[in-house]
Amino acid sequence: MSSRIGHLLAPDALVNKTLMVVGLGSLGFPAVQHLAMSGVQRWILVDFDTFEASNLVKHPGMRKELGRLKIEITKDWILDRIPDAQVTCLPINITTVDGKKAFKQALEDCDAVMVTTDNKNSRLVANRIACELQTPMIVGTVYRTGFGGDSYLYHPESTGCFECFIAQSEAISIERTVAESKAATETEQAIQEARYGRIPDPSFGLSGLASDIASIAALVSRMTLTALLDASVNDLFLEAVTGDSSSLSRLESHLLELPYDIRGGKQPPTQSSRTVWLDSNDGQRYGIEPLCGECSSSVDPNNDRCCSWCGAIFDEKLSAQKGAVKTDIQVNWRPIPPIERGHGVNHVSMITRRHLIDDAEFEGHETSRLRIAFQPFQIQSNYVGKNEDCPWCKRGEE
Repeated sequence: MSSRIGHLLAPDALVNKTLMVVGLGSLGFPAVQHLAMSGVQRWILVDFDTFEASNLVKHPGMRKELGRLKIEITKDWILDRIPDAQVTCLPINITTVDGKKAFKQALEDCDAVMVTTDNKNSRLVANRIACELQTPMIVGTVYRTGFGGDSYLYHPESTGCFECFIAQSEAISIERTVAESKAATETEQAIQEARYGRIPDPSFGLSGLASDIASIAALVSRMTLTALLDASVNDLFLEAVTGDSSSLSRLESHLLELPYDIRGGKQPPTQSSRTVWLDSNDGQRYGIEPLCGECSSSVDPNNDRCCSWCGAIFDEKLSAQKGAVKTDIQVNWRPIPPIERGHGVNHVSMITRRHLIDDAEFEGHETSRLRIAFQPFQIQSNYVGKNEDCPWCKRGEE
């Protein structure tokens, strides 16, 4: 591994890790490039599609490679960058009977699978087999016209599977809005109708600018690297926390969510707003909750001028106007529950450019149309847990 990234990744962190990638198109191929340059050396590439002229506007492949399998193009790129990499190519369709068998057999030897296909069925097949084998899976999807996308991590021990995500996506604001506007990648039928933009050729219903898709590829690769490194709150991480191990910063840099704001062996000065401190001497977490000096109700020291419960005044100018004595806000550290294991965040939505949608229809007394505007560079992270009645999560736990 290059010494230039040695401070971020332990030299042997990825040596024995095998990653399967399903879908080597305009999303999957750039994600592979990011991961290969991070040190991933063992690959299983799955795709039966060939590189066509219509792909040149989005895919990094070269014109001289037209007609070749995308997995072969990807393999050549990996070996050019990492000559001693191990790359296996599987030109299979995982939604067929034989494809499912081959996919499952290959996945048994993998540490994670990254799914970056452009159709729902392949994602569902991969999810169900990943659940059965208890293999971490990262799914990357691009919204129609490429204005943004999702990256979702399924980890058998701490998150819901991809079907749990689909079932709960109505509660996730960006995804819900996109779904309501019939622009999410999961609504294949609506996409093929291509009402937005009045696109005459349905084959371009998912097309987007290469720069937008590349942003999602970077997001997906970042989450995949986290899964390969098993960068979660686990025994290794908790051991490093106690004693403030020198390896802790490296471990922290790959977590999707930090369970504290400050860490160290010495109590920091009292903060003026809510925060969490981790005592690296014993692993105990402490939190700050600003309280009213009169009634001990929770308050916001930045925005509350008075206590909403007892009426005590915190603002000096307001107390002078009211002829009252100013009350101090009490800010002290208090013990809080220990760090929970797992990744915390496992879903990230990103909007990369402005996008207007005007084909959302709502049935009522009369049909109305809603125009929804997305502002560029929005990003939202979420935790999606297991659905209690998810048959695929249960199947993996048996």
